[in-house]
Amino acid sequence: MAIYNECMIDRLILPSNRSKRLEVFGVNTHRVFIIAAGFVLFGIFLTDDASSGPVQTDPARVSRIRAAKMPRIDKPVMFDTPEADAICSALEVFPPDNPWNQVVSDWPLHTNSKNIIASIGDDKPLRYNPDMGFILVPPEQKRVEVRITRYADESDKGPFPVPDNMPIEGWPVTFQRHFDGPRQTLQDVQYDKLRLGGDRHGIVVDPVNRMLYEFYAARKTDNGWQAAQASIFDLKTNKLRPDGWTSSDAAGLPIFPAVVRYDELKRGTIEHAMRVTVRKTRRAYIAPATHFASRHENIDYPRMGERLRLRQDYDISGFSPEVQTILKGLKRYGMFVADNGIEWAISVAPDPRIPNLHGELRRVKGSDFEVVVAPESPSRVKNNEPELIQQTQNTDDSLPHPPENVELIQSVSVGNNRELQVNGQPFFPIMSWAQSPKTYPLLKSLGMNTHVGRGDPVAAKDVGCYAVPSFQPGVTENGYILAWIFDDEPDMPRGKGAEAKPKKSPDYVAEKSDEIRKTSPDRLLFMTLTGHFTVEQST
Repeated sequence: MAIYNECMIDRLILPSNRSKRLEVFGVNTHRVFIIAAGFVLFGIFLTDDASSGPVQTDPARVSRIRAAKMPRIDKPVMFDTPEADAICSALEVFPPDNPWNQVVSDWPLHTNSKNIIASIGDDKPLRYNPDMGFILVPPEQKRVEVRITRYADESDKGPFPVPDNMPIEGWPVTFQRHFDGPRQTLQDVQYDKLRLGGDRHGIVVDPVNRMLYEFYAARKTDNGWQAAQASIFDLKTNKLRPDGWTSSDAAGLPIFPAVVRYDELKRGTIEHAMRVTVRKTRRAYIAPATHFASRHENIDYPRMGERLRLRQDYDISGFSPEVQTILKGLKRYGMFVADNGIEWAISVAPDPRIPNLHGELRRVKGSDFEVVVAPESPSRVKNNEPELIQQTQNTDDSLPHPPENVELIQSVSVGNNRELQVNGQPFFPIMSWAQSPKTYPLLKSLGMNTHVGRGDPVAAKDVGCYAVPSFQPGVTENGYILAWIFDDEPDMPRGKGAEAKPKKSPDYVAEKSDEIRKTSPDRLLFMTLTGHFTVEQST
C-alpha cells in the first residue's frame, strides 16, 4: 500500500510456502484512503479531573517563588542566561495543586507496577536528552502567524508571540557536543539547512502573563514560521487540553513544566514532575494526559500520563550534586510518561552550563523505578485504576493520526486478513517512492511513515519512519527496516537494441525471492510489478 508520484500499483510478496507458484497481493493506491477509513479502531479515554482526590504539595515551594522578584522583561531572553535563571526562579508554573506540582513520594503503588516497569525495561538505564530549550518573551512581544501543517484540528489558534530567535530543540548543546557535521548557527538550525528533521520542538514562555506556547516540528521558512502542531497552556489554571487532543508531546501534555533547568540544578532542588519517554505505550491515557499514540492494548504497557517515581530507598549518596538534585526530584515529584521514544529518557535543557550527566544517570536502572497512582476516594477506584469514563469508536471517514514516531520493529508479519502487522499489531504504511532522504522530514510532516525505493534506514530512523531499501546481503537489519524491495519492475523489458534486457521470468523472480527470504527471514519482501503481472504460474 503506497502513495506514489504517479498512478502505480504496489505489490507485496507474502512469505509462504510455494510449489513453483508465485503469488502476488496488490492494492490500488486510489483506494488506500477508503480502505483505511474502513478500519474500526477502539480507544479507551480516561478523563479523571486533574486535581481530584487528596493531593500533597510543598508550601515552601510556593512561598519561595512568590517571595522572588521577577526582573523586568523588555526583550526576548534565551534560556541559557543568568537573566533567564532569575525570571524562571520567580515564575509560578501552574497552581499549587496542579498534577505537575504534586508530591508523590507517599502515593500508593500501582497494582501492576512490576509488569509495567518490566515492559519498559528493568535493565535499561536512565538517561537524558539535552533537548528542550525555550525562550522567555515580554508581554508585548509581537505576534506572528505560524502555519500549521499537520494537526490543525488539534492545534490552538494564533497568532503567537514567536520571536525571531526562538531556539529549536537541541540548540545549542546538541550541536556543540554531539554533532559531527558542519558548524551550525541558530538560523541554520531554524531553517533546518542540513535537513536533519526530528521533532524540532519550539517553546515560548510569556512569564508576566504566565502563558506557554509550544510547537511541534517548528521550522522557519522564507515565508515565516510553520509547525506541525501548536498548543497554548495557561499557567495560571489547571485547564487541560480538550479530551483526545495531542500537543507538541504525544500525551497532550506541556513540555516546559517538565524540563530540568540550570537554575534548579544550581539551587539544588527540582520542584516539579519531569517527563520521560518509553518505547511502547498503551492505547490509553490518564489525566493530566489527553491523548494516546499507540495501537497496543497490553495492560502491561504504561498509559500516556502514567506517573513513575524513583524508589524511596534508592541510595543517591554516590552521585554528583547535579545528579543528586535530579534523583531527589524523581523521588519526590516523579515523572510522567509523555511520549514514545527511547526508554527512560528525561528532558534537560540544552544549556552549556549544565555538565555532561550521561555517565552518572546511566547507573540508575529501570528496576529502580515504580509506578504510582494518585490517592483516590474508594468510590472512584477499581484495583488502583481510575474508572473508565468513556469508550468510543473511531468510525469517521478520515485516516486516524499515525503515532508521532514509529516503534522499533521486533517482528513483521501478515495477518489473517492480509493486513501488515508490526510487532503483532496492524500497521498501515503510507509510503513515498524513490524520494531522496533529504525530503524525509517534509514527507513526515505530510503524514508519510515509510520510505521505499531509495529507502535509507538511518535517515528514516532520524525522522521516526520506516524504510524499505533494496536488498543487500551485507546490510545488517535494524529496527527501522520494515521490508526489503526486489528489483524495480523485474517483469518489464529494459533498453533497446544490443543493450535491451528482457523481462525477468516468474521462475527467476521466485528463486531470487526465496534467496532473500532465506537470508532475511524476519522481513517481508516488497515488489513493484506492471499491471499485467498480477498472478502468474510457471511450470
